[in-house]
Amino acid sequence: MVYNENSNTGDAKGNSVAEALTSVTQKQLDKKFKHASDFGVLTTKKNPETLAQYESAIKTHMGSTSTTQQGTYGFVKDSKVFFNSTTNNAVVLDASGNFVTGFKLSPGTQQFDNFIKNGVLR
Repeated sequence: MVYNENSNTGDAKGNSVAEALTSVTQKQLDKKFKHASDFGVLTTKKNPETLAQYESAIKTHMGSTSTTQQGTYGFVKDSKVFFNSTTNNAVVLDASGNFVTGFKLSPGTQQFDNFIKNGVLR
């Protein structure tokens, strides 16, 4: 289904942050697959099916009404972090909207506290 910004139907489910994601490459999914379990992919066995599940989970995260743009990723210039306060998952996109990484933040950790306080994810 093609997303139509004038309606509430389509893959983006009406969440404007979903439009920020422009590309998810197989190379980057493969590289960051270790974080797939954070997004509900139940197996650590990497294959085309589980990579597709990971990509779908990233898109679901971006389409969630609980996901908001919040801060930057310290390792990628001009990046944007999309954080879901319900799941504590974060997805990082570069300045062009390409998927960089995504993982779960653990409340109470220095990483989580620094991100919430300063808006910088490392």
